[in-house]
Amino acid sequence: MLTRPGTGNSSNPLQIRAHHLLCIQGFQGHGYSREFEENMWNIIENIDNVSSIYLKIISKCDDICYKCPHNQDESCTESTKSNNRIVKMDEAVLEKIGINEGFIEKSSVIFEKVNSVFKNINNLQEVCSNCSWHTQCLYYQKISSKKI
Repeated sequence: MLTRPGTGNSSNPLQIRAHHLLCIQGFQGHGYSREFEENMWNIIENIDNVSSIYLKIISKCDDICYKCPHNQDESCTESTKSNNRIVKMDEAVLEKIGINEGFIEKSSVIFEKVNSVFKNINNLQEVCSNCSWHTQCLYYQKISSKKI
């Protein structure tokens, strides 16, 4: 189980699942629990306020999952298929943005890379179409409203 979030410096970067790079940009306060929501807001606030914050991109439970009630032994237990589905979302994002798991960089650089790839709904649907939150996600709404 994750014991604490990263600090965001280069030697102890925030650990962020690849698909959470999309979720961070579309989060509007819905979540699995109050603790999860507060943790997500804190991470978003840190990323928004410190452009030099470092992220380590992973495809397993991260600093956001840290407070999720479905996080059991660093695996998503929301349903029997959840963990595999979520890992596939992470892998799709890693492939699309052209980085490997474990990539560490400043958040501003990573989000620039993400947003240069996820410009249209087709790319986004490949990752998010099976997500239970996509109808509430501001990022998904923004991209899906763009004219291709």
